[in-house]
Amino acid sequence: MKITKWNIDPTNTEATFKVRKLMVTNVIGQFKSIEGQAETATEDFESIKRICFKAAINSIKTDDPKRDEHLKSADFFDREQFPYLLFVAENFAINDKELHTNLTIKNTTKAIVLAIDSYKKTITEDKSDKIELSLSGKINRRDFGLTWDGTNAAGEIFVGDEIKLSAKIQFVKEAQNANLQKMKECTL
Repeated sequence: MKITKWNIDPTNTEATFKVRKLMVTNVIGQFKSIEGQAETATEDFESIKRICFKAAINSIKTDDPKRDEHLKSADFFDREQFPYLLFVAENFAINDKELHTNLTIKNTTKAIVLAIDSYKKTITEDKSDKIELSLSGKINRRDFGLTWDGTNAAGEIFVGDEIKLSAKIQFVKEAQNANLQKMKECTL
C-alpha cells in the first residue's frame, strides 16, 4: 500500500484554548510547541489514515507568567508527570464536516469531535505541497482530570468547565512510501 507522510510545520501551526474566568471574561491561551504528522493513502490529502500531534505542556502561554506556571503545575496539567497532550485521529476523509479524534490529557484519553472548519492546499516555492487544516471544538476540563476549583473572596469559581479548542495545523508533504514504523513515533 502506498503511504504518504506529512509533517507538521511548527512555525505555521497553532493550538489555542479559551476558558471562562470568574464567569465574566475569557482567558485565551496557546501551546507554543507542537509536533506531529499525518499519513495519507495517496499523494493527496483527501483520505487520511492517521493524524497525530502532541503539544508540550511546558509551552503553555496565556500572557500571564504566574497563571502559566499554575497551569503547568499539578493543580492542572502536571507537566512533571504528563509533559504532553496528544490528539490522534484515524481513517477519515478531509471532506467530512467532523473529525472524530482521541484526546489524551494527564493520561486520560477521551473521544471528542472537532469541526473541520477549513482545508486549504498550496504549493510552496520549492514545489512542496502544503496543507492547512483548521479545527475547532470544546471539551469539559473535568473529563480529563483538570478539576482544580479556586475561588475568590466572594466565593466565585475562577475557572469554567467548558474549554473551547481551536487549531490551525500546517502539514508539509515529506515522502511517499514512507517507513510505516517511523509513522508511529507520535506517542506520549
